[in-house]
Amino acid sequence: MKRTKFRAWFLGTSVVLALALFGAFRNSFGKDAAALPAELAAAKKDGMPANPEELMAGFWVPDSENATPDYASVFERIHKQKALEDAFSAFGKSKSSALTGPKLAAETKALPVLTPVLDSLRKAAAKPHRNFSREWPRWSDSESPAYEDMKGGALALCTEAQARSKKGDWVGALTDLAAAERMGRHVGEEPRFLAALVRTSIERRVELALGKVIRDHMRDPAFLAAAAKMHAAYGPLSDFHRVIAGEMVLVRSIYHDRKSMDAFLQEGLGNGREARMRRFSPAYFLFTSVTMREAFDAKAVHGYRALYESCSSDPAKWETSKAAEKRAVRTVLQDQSLANQIGSTLLPTYEDFFEVQGVTIAYRNLADTELRLLMDWQKTGKLPTELPDYGATSIDPFSHKPLQYRPSANGFKLYSFGPNRTDDGGKPVSATKKGSKDYDLVVSVLSENPAPAVHPK
Repeated sequence: MKRTKFRAWFLGTSVVLALALFGAFRNSFGKDAAALPAELAAAKKDGMPANPEELMAGFWVPDSENATPDYASVFERIHKQKALEDAFSAFGKSKSSALTGPKLAAETKALPVLTPVLDSLRKAAAKPHRNFSREWPRWSDSESPAYEDMKGGALALCTEAQARSKKGDWVGALTDLAAAERMGRHVGEEPRFLAALVRTSIERRVELALGKVIRDHMRDPAFLAAAAKMHAAYGPLSDFHRVIAGEMVLVRSIYHDRKSMDAFLQEGLGNGREARMRRFSPAYFLFTSVTMREAFDAKAVHGYRALYESCSSDPAKWETSKAAEKRAVRTVLQDQSLANQIGSTLLPTYEDFFEVQGVTIAYRNLADTELRLLMDWQKTGKLPTELPDYGATSIDPFSHKPLQYRPSANGFKLYSFGPNRTDDGGKPVSATKKGSKDYDLVVSVLSENPAPAVHPK
């Protein structure tokens, strides 16, 4: 009898303590949730959209300028026809495209099969913009498969450009490269961190292919002028504020959509019987309650707003934004509340994004300066002994000094210090071990005949 009474007392006490603990948690989260209106008001004052509707309205694209349906039609056609899909897989399933070697040969071999769809991609890329449409609340839709298709299409155009260049068709080569760059720009119009990285990856491949085409036609003044014009028409750098706005809307959508919140939590719980049992625990229902979700939301808005406010609206000031982002993230993580500890798991680190932005600027400056040097060489018949002042385009974004220039009897080497901010003597990444950061971003131009050609009128 005494044992039965003890068990009853122990069970009752446990229930009371559990309810008290539940109430304490709920009260704590309730205070955090109450801050949501003020956080949203502050975000609105900064100009940040709070939901998908506001985001889409801010980036609305008229149908006549929207390339999205055109791209969708092309990729649907590719994936419905086995011959096209097999040929496209040489580009769509790879992380990068080749510049030389067996891989380039395999990609070039696939081009004739893809000729009809490449024509369609050029037409789609000619439109000014690409509207982005997604079910924003869906956690499973956060990684858009369209990125892989867009990247594969752009890489195919780069390979086509190299093939055309080798046949002497530099006009067609530049047309393909311009279309590939615009495809990357279209991807980057979606306000997502991943979209910005994919856009940068595509542009990097365009720059590499352009370098190959320049080597093929470096003695042709008409080509150099056309290449410089094409390169000057590149789109603006990725806008960090735009990326932050989109990421905040995505995270808020997840918090306020029950299915998405379930998917997010289940991803952390895993699969199997024990995971299914945990989904029926009081803690699970606690974390999916409206109060909890609003508490997470308030912390997320605060974190993204801190990033938005700290970073420059000028994408070229990437180093300033990088330092500010570090400080903002450090401040956000000092909040040890449970809501912030959970909410901050969806607050990404953008340090890599800023570094990639610097690399993008470096390669743009290298290509532009390379073309200017070659045009000067054609005009004067000799290379300058020192790098001329071409303005901001001849500045290394990592050293804030002129790009390194090493002329020789039959060409020149041009390089940026790169992310390690150290002069490694013009050593390219291809000459380093995997994972090493001891390399420079290099452009090397050599001519078999140092005397410039005179292009016939």
